[in-house]
Amino acid sequence: MPAKSTNVLRLIVSQRRRFEKVLGLGAKSDPDKQSRRLMLINLASFSAAMSSATYASVFAFYDPELLMPMIVGNLCVILMYCAAPLWHRFGVNAAAIVFTLTAYVSLFLFVVLVGPDSGIQLNYMTAGALAFVIFGSKQLSLIVVLLSLGFVLHLIVMLFFKEPLIDLSDHKPFLGSLYALSASSSMLLVAGVVWYAFQLVNEAEEQSEKLLRNILPDSIAVRLKARPTELIADRFEDASVLFADIVGFTDMCNHMQPNELITLLNEVFSRFDTLALKYGVEKIKTIGDSYMAVSGIPIHNGDHAVRMIDLSLEMLEVMKGVSQSHGHHLNLRIGIASGSITAGVIGKAKFSYDVWAPTVNLAARLESSGEAGRIHICDHTKAEIGQGYLTEMAPSRHLKGIGLVTSWFVVERNSEVPKLNESN
Repeated sequence: MPAKSTNVLRLIVSQRRRFEKVLGLGAKSDPDKQSRRLMLINLASFSAAMSSATYASVFAFYDPELLMPMIVGNLCVILMYCAAPLWHRFGVNAAAIVFTLTAYVSLFLFVVLVGPDSGIQLNYMTAGALAFVIFGSKQLSLIVVLLSLGFVLHLIVMLFFKEPLIDLSDHKPFLGSLYALSASSSMLLVAGVVWYAFQLVNEAEEQSEKLLRNILPDSIAVRLKARPTELIADRFEDASVLFADIVGFTDMCNHMQPNELITLLNEVFSRFDTLALKYGVEKIKTIGDSYMAVSGIPIHNGDHAVRMIDLSLEMLEVMKGVSQSHGHHLNLRIGIASGSITAGVIGKAKFSYDVWAPTVNLAARLESSGEAGRIHICDHTKAEIGQGYLTEMAPSRHLKGIGLVTSWFVVERNSEVPKLNESN
């Protein structure tokens, strides 16, 4: 990207951050959803203050002596609008109610002063439209009350205050310009606040989408969003399951502070997540210091076992690096089994994507009966990887719930076979 374009982009980003910092005044201490609504209230208030400043400037430029009450009134209204962040401390609705009442009362007085020919009463419709944005759809009863109040005040000024207190009968062109200003400012204010409200909604949806895709595979997330009530359960005839456990971690926990423990686990598992993404492997979950992943689901691939072995080899290297950098003697024990599995989404409030099958149980037993720093695989997995890796037979053993099993240790990759570096 050219340097000039980069500088422009940085300027736009910095200006937006400053803009949102101003809108966040008095709102950041609230939960995220309420914070967004308070920011909208600030936006509506600051926009209304700018509109009032425009009116005050027009009046001062045209005839300050004749229109002094309008100038002073708009200056007072500006102060009320700009104080919106101070009202947030009294509740999430305090500033919104003050904003609405300030708008209603000031509009009533201004129309009484200069008459309905000025078009100032058009702003009642603006206040009504903004009520839905700043109060939210869940407070419908409050919105109805405020809309009704605005409608009544609008009717009163139109029916009973046709003759203004300030005589502008000789200023018809000015009244026409004032009407145009009222109409345009009303539309711009509503458009600006509604546009920003949609921006906040879109950002919230993007965050939810990102969170959902962090929990579920992409294809499963799409299915769940399209049909939320559908039972998601799939059968895969050929896939590979991995269990990895940090050897000696339980004993080490007794000598570590909680923040050190979490920092270490987060570093290890975050790097495992990066590797899983690299090889197109689906992380299922972490259980304490154990890591579980599956290759070949939810989208089938014919090289699921190869991907899993390449992932495992790099996981062992990561473990060595982390062990050295933290000054701990850490190692990884890995078990991998291949075969048919069932996968699906379980739960309602806190759903998760999980897998079930004898293959899963076998992978867990291979991990627990394996050796530190080695990759323990079953016959099926060995057949899947072919001649791509050097292996040695592990001692035959009885595995709980399974029986006598022939298994293998992966020694290293066969240098004559190209390495799979990334998912296809």
